[in-house]
Amino acid sequence: DNVALCEITSKTLDAGISGTGVTYTWTKNGSTISGATNKTYTVYDAGTYAVTVSATGCSSKTGNVVVTSSLPAVVHDTICAPGTVTLKVVPTGSYNWYTTATGGTAVGSGQTYSTSINSSTTFYVQDASSVSGTVGPTTATSSSVTNWGVSENLQMAFTVGASFTVNSMKIAIQQVYNAGAGTITVEILKADGTAFSPAKKFTSNSVNVTTAMGGTLVEFPFNNFNIDKSWGTNLRIRLSAVGFNGAAGFNESGASYPYNSTPSGVMTITGAYNGGESKSNWYLYFYNWKISAGSTCARTPVLAVIDPLGNCGDTQAPSKPGTVTFSSITTNSMNISWTASTDNVGVTGYDVYVNGSFLKSTTTNNTSLTGLQCNTQYSVYVIAKDAAGNSSTQSTAASNTTTGIATPTITSNSPLCAAATITLSVPTTTGATYAWTGPNGYTATTRTVSRTNATTAMAGTYSATITVNGCTSTAATTTVAVNAIPAAPGVVTPVEYIVGASATPLSASGGNLLWYTYATGGTGSTSAPTPSTTNVGTTSYYVSQTVSTCESSRAKIDVIVSSNEITQTISLASGWNLISFYVLPSNASVSSVFGTSLNQIDMIKNSNGFYKPSQNAAFQSITAITLGESYLVYANTPTTISVTGIPENNVSVSLKQGWNMLGYPKSTPATITSALSSIWNNVEVIKNFDAFKDKSSGTLNNVTPGEGYYIYMNNAGSVDF
Repeated sequence: DNVALCEITSKTLDAGISGTGVTYTWTKNGSTISGATNKTYTVYDAGTYAVTVSATGCSSKTGNVVVTSSLPAVVHDTICAPGTVTLKVVPTGSYNWYTTATGGTAVGSGQTYSTSINSSTTFYVQDASSVSGTVGPTTATSSSVTNWGVSENLQMAFTVGASFTVNSMKIAIQQVYNAGAGTITVEILKADGTAFSPAKKFTSNSVNVTTAMGGTLVEFPFNNFNIDKSWGTNLRIRLSAVGFNGAAGFNESGASYPYNSTPSGVMTITGAYNGGESKSNWYLYFYNWKISAGSTCARTPVLAVIDPLGNCGDTQAPSKPGTVTFSSITTNSMNISWTASTDNVGVTGYDVYVNGSFLKSTTTNNTSLTGLQCNTQYSVYVIAKDAAGNSSTQSTAASNTTTGIATPTITSNSPLCAAATITLSVPTTTGATYAWTGPNGYTATTRTVSRTNATTAMAGTYSATITVNGCTSTAATTTVAVNAIPAAPGVVTPVEYIVGASATPLSASGGNLLWYTYATGGTGSTSAPTPSTTNVGTTSYYVSQTVSTCESSRAKIDVIVSSNEITQTISLASGWNLISFYVLPSNASVSSVFGTSLNQIDMIKNSNGFYKPSQNAAFQSITAITLGESYLVYANTPTTISVTGIPENNVSVSLKQGWNMLGYPKSTPATITSALSSIWNNVEVIKNFDAFKDKSSGTLNNVTPGEGYYIYMNNAGSVDF
């Protein structure tokens, strides 16, 4: 079986075969170990060890074992006679030296220890920075516990002063529904709350969870929950899963940050977050962390050997190798090289250490690191070796980070209007898979996103990642705005004009108006049209409004252009009728005005003359009808006169002193005093066939369209209608 050195500091390997004529050859990392020819060999450091067993007349057999070590790499010393030895620890750090495997008092400190020996002696070195302690409140910060379930938004922030191990932590349990074995899973996140790739999740050992534990803090132990400082000095932690039939909770009050580790310097809890929002009074889930830092392994044996038969001619170690430099960095590999060491005899190779652990040996001053994780930092140093087993001090550690997948650039057609299609895309990447998230749980796995019939509920933040060979990019985000279609603008319809009248531009209530002559299609104008009144008829106009780039439906306005002609109808009774006109045709001759009704009329007369249909035209003294005049018409039988024409806006009638016949040239009735206000002081009396009116009496109160009147003027004057 393979061997791990930590709690044990050495392991005696046994070839397992013995007999007459059997020989043994031991190797480490492919190189023969000088003097290792026995059936057993004791190992003190990491490497791949192999033994080849040979016997006369038999085929050789080889077996190997891999030894890993959490112990610091050390440099033993061999001298040929009693004298001074110099023992070394390769990794930089703080160390204490002892003469016993446990207990006792340190005899030295530092990375090297020199002393005089008279016989072979085993010394022991231990990481002096090893600490065990706690961090976080030991009791709930408030009596009220909130349960939101497992939420990726609920995160605790902490700083890292040194790499450390979480041995256990207590979790606030709100309620246990059924007793049974239970676990929790936590995830370590980046400083901004996003996940590492691959995710850094740790599941606790199983704990017997009982219903009585509801409302208490329950301790969950962990194995191999190691937080490396190389991940970042600022990190976050969240509860990823609850593996029992119950609910974990947190406190929304009582927190008092920061919470420093005891002893200090290892880590500090700095705050709580709900998504991107800092919650200075909240304390989330994780109480009374029990942590350890530095090496917790047993003391490492370092051999000081006196070997009179050994090769004591070369005790000089190679020089310190140059600092590692990096090239050809990809998502899962990088090339490294360094300035070669020198040695008084010759450098035989180099041991390569990655993140403090032995990785490989090489005979050249360059090699490749493969099988790496993307977007991950690696610390590398090398140690030179010579044929005598002398090792240099380690090179200065150098770090570099494998490449990640570049954050994609999202192309968007935002903003857009409701019912349109949301179109999003990221560039094509060879061998990539795509993942989209959006509002209300939307997901997609295509490079392009097309969401038809967009609604305002589809608006919001969309995120996209790409994954190549298991490496996922940081999410790119974009905000999509979907604007509602506004209502059509308010209009007044119809708009009416008399033919030939002066028109004004149309109007509507709304913003950013566009005017059309079609219900659909066409190009809108920002200028309101002024209707034409040249021709009689109805013309339709359409108007929309635009809000946030979205155009409404079109409201319709009908413009009606009507003729300015009106028709007056006068009914004549048999006998005498006293009438007047308020409209005349363009041909105001008697025959044109009275038309066929002349067949039933015997006489037409006024103050100035007469017209008799049966009489020769040469003898007619009335040839045309005048507005403002009153006429006596004798009808042989009842008949009706219809007159169509354009009304006059202003009619002025001159009246002489004495009796006059006055017509009323308006289409709406009026009181006598208002209609004749300009001459009323000169009026003695006004009458028709039915009534009269003077200044003190009478029942004739109104003038009526179509009727005629007799008026007596005390003085001459004129009246304007």
